[in-house]
Amino acid sequence: MPIRAAWLHEPTIRHHNYQGKITAKELEDFVTSELAMLNTTDNKLYYVVDFIHVESFPLNLTQIPSVLELMRHSNLGAIAFTGTPSVLNFWAAVFNKITNFKLIKADSVAHAQDQLEKMYGIGSGTVQPGT
Repeated sequence: MPIRAAWLHEPTIRHHNYQGKITAKELEDFVTSELAMLNTTDNKLYYVVDFIHVESFPLNLTQIPSVLELMRHSNLGAIAFTGTPSVLNFWAAVFNKITNFKLIKADSVAHAQDQLEKMYGIGSGTVQPGT
């Protein structure tokens, strides 16, 4: 599967790993499942998103309504991302404004988790080994 999700620190920090060629349908289905989680949680969710192994990604994210819904969701804490393909740098700037500057660029998954924990006072305080 080109998109995998797991907990880095349940119930607050999710890890999304994108690999290979991501289609709009795959992204929409995946984001819809994350929205279901956001709709049922009592706390903010924070995301570490890893794009290091992405070969291609949908170019027009505004045509995927679930992406905009996720970015505006009241339970979205923040997103720290790493390995952003150049096309996503544009969307990162756009979504940073939509989310009221809740996007953080990081050098690695470990750095992303550390940044979220320090900036928002969440998680375990220690970075998961091997990330």
